[in-house]
Amino acid sequence: MSSFTIVPIIALFCYLFLLISFLAAKKDAAIYAFMELLLTMVIWASGSLFMRLAYWPSEGFWFHVSLTGLLMIPLVFYRFLKRFLRVEKSYHIHFWTAAIILMLLVNYKYSIFVQPPEVLSLGNGGSAYVYHLRWQVVIPFLVEGGALFACSRMVYENSRENKFAGKSLRPVWLGIGALALGQIGIALPVFRGFPIDICSGIVLRSVCIMRCIKSACSVLTFWCQKLTVLWQPL
Repeated sequence: MSSFTIVPIIALFCYLFLLISFLAAKKDAAIYAFMELLLTMVIWASGSLFMRLAYWPSEGFWFHVSLTGLLMIPLVFYRFLKRFLRVEKSYHIHFWTAAIILMLLVNYKYSIFVQPPEVLSLGNGGSAYVYHLRWQVVIPFLVEGGALFACSRMVYENSRENKFAGKSLRPVWLGIGALALGQIGIALPVFRGFPIDICSGIVLRSVCIMRCIKSACSVLTFWCQKLTVLWQPL
């Protein structure tokens, strides 16, 4: 077992907790889209976990599952933003969708852009997963950056008319930014063998959990006020 297996376990537990929490909430199109975003992150974290646990059918298979979840995040994030802001314009997202799908298919076959990590045996009997990134990894960063640029352009153009929605999205953008920095961190020697990419999701998870707690407190306050009004005549 990898010495850092606990990291994707915690990440997967948090994403599942949030997803189950939203299952019990009153839903609209934006909530459904946000649940899709959480499901994508579940795929990302579970693929990373099962790769580190060396589950059947192979570590390489779960690596590609995890990579698929990761690279699909900007597209699902776009769907959430579009429904949250109620926008009709596409912002060339179809081009970025085709580019990401093509990139994933090519990488499934040839592992050109991102290669599976090297498994190193540790002295304590555990394993470390080390990524050796080549120059081709720049292409996924550019494609993902293009999709995120489409997202940011949509928010910028529409939040001017809906300032409340733009302000509400700031914490989510902070989480997405942390995810992007985590992917860059993989290339840094200081994080060699450490799953900094999975850890970077802690900001987004924290934002979502705080939002859930805030919503729950608002509902609790509402019903307490209702009960107070009902009990006053008595």
